[in-house]
Amino acid sequence: MKIETATLKKVLKSLSITHEKEMTCGECYEEIDHYVEMLKDGKSPEEVMPLVEHHITLCSPCREEFVALLEALKTIEEDAE
Repeated sequence: MKIETATLKKVLKSLSITHEKEMTCGECYEEIDHYVEMLKDGKSPEEVMPLVEHHITLCSPCREEFVALLEALKTIEEDAE
């Protein structure tokens, strides 16, 4: 079986950015609302919840959930003004 060079590069890149402790999507979904609230309070993602920060950086579905939540909250705040 031959592995394409591009595939091998993606795998190696993924391995290079993994951490000893990783968060699952389920765990991320449970924490994402707290994460957003802390961000809104001006706290640094790396300091507040580094596992959530790392997970949404790597995981497209969780990142989409995060962005959607941010946009929903922004819309609610704009409507309240």
